[in-house]
Amino acid sequence: MKAEDKFIIELLMQNTDFGNNEKLSATLDWDYIIHHCTQHKLLPVLYNRIKNVLRVPQHIVRILDNEYKIRKHIYSKQRDEYLCLLNELSKAGLKIILLKGVYLAEKCYNDPLERPYLDMDILIQKHETEDVFRVMKSLGYVQGEYNKETHAIEKLDNNRLIGYESELQHYGEFVKLSSSDFFPVYSVDVHHRLSTVFDSFCYNSSLLFQRAEKENIQGINFWRLSNEDFLLHLSSHLYWHTLSLRDIISGRDMRLLSYFDIALFISKNKINWEKLFEYAKESGLENALYYTLYHCQLIFGNIVPNDIYKTWDMQKVKAISNTIYDRWFTRDTLTPVGKWNSDFMERLFDENRKNEALLSFYNDYINKVLFSGAYFKVIDVSAEDRFEEE
Repeated sequence: MKAEDKFIIELLMQNTDFGNNEKLSATLDWDYIIHHCTQHKLLPVLYNRIKNVLRVPQHIVRILDNEYKIRKHIYSKQRDEYLCLLNELSKAGLKIILLKGVYLAEKCYNDPLERPYLDMDILIQKHETEDVFRVMKSLGYVQGEYNKETHAIEKLDNNRLIGYESELQHYGEFVKLSSSDFFPVYSVDVHHRLSTVFDSFCYNSSLLFQRAEKENIQGINFWRLSNEDFLLHLSSHLYWHTLSLRDIISGRDMRLLSYFDIALFISKNKINWEKLFEYAKESGLENALYYTLYHCQLIFGNIVPNDIYKTWDMQKVKAISNTIYDRWFTRDTLTPVGKWNSDFMERLFDENRKNEALLSFYNDYINKVLFSGAYFKVIDVSAEDRFEEE
């Protein structure tokens, strides 16, 4: 592993003193560090760790300072908007579970700006759908997409809305113009479940709501998943983005920010590990949990209690780590389409891993199917993924 790679990982470690860090030398390739921190969504983290360190080139600090100021503007506007929405939903007496980014930024990060997010994700009860939609529409939200050319929101047609609801974990995106020069719209994903019809796992939403815990931000009330369900959802969401060649090509399959989320959440919350693995088994999420926790262990160390970790079948865990899937091609998440020949830590910063994945896909899957006499419908895996979320 290169010195720059080790440095980026050290950014995520608690109590690292970069002011006295001997590895912070003038020989570091800062272009490489900036590039990979951008890929891994870690620029605000990098800025906070090195902004007062004299040995860092000052032009690098200025670049990061400008980026941080833009992020601060975006965060301020997003936070106000999303908290306003949460408040209106709460006042309407609706039981809303806040998921992922917004919650993590406010509750797990010392500086919320270190946890950028594109949208807000909420989980609702199906019988409250109409009431949730009514509140959102009263605040100016529309189920649609932003048109970059016309700078307007185009409503999703009925077929798209039906497709979202029947196949995906959330309804068609709710968006609202932002009036900001730095981001065009506020976006909210309203989930009615936490898995798609293509996934091998399935959450019991009723149990999630039964186990949910009350929370608040600045006096605004909402609910969040229990510690075990929250950790399981973070794991499944991270794993979800590895089950697609499209995400591998874009680099979304291996973002350090997602692993940092998990490490911070574990450090700030008491986890019942027995319950966690019990819930994973019930939901078909054992592979997702092993995948994420094993990789967290490799990155951070001491994430999983040793009495739990030593019981794992490491041959099975490593097989999970090295298997490639593609839900959009096979229409499921159980059929392997390839395998990694490099270990996780080797491919973490390797931008050629997409070529390794595509080559394995061709050799280990396409060729075998062709020789069996089957045929394929050609799809464009490089096209923008309309199901992207953060």
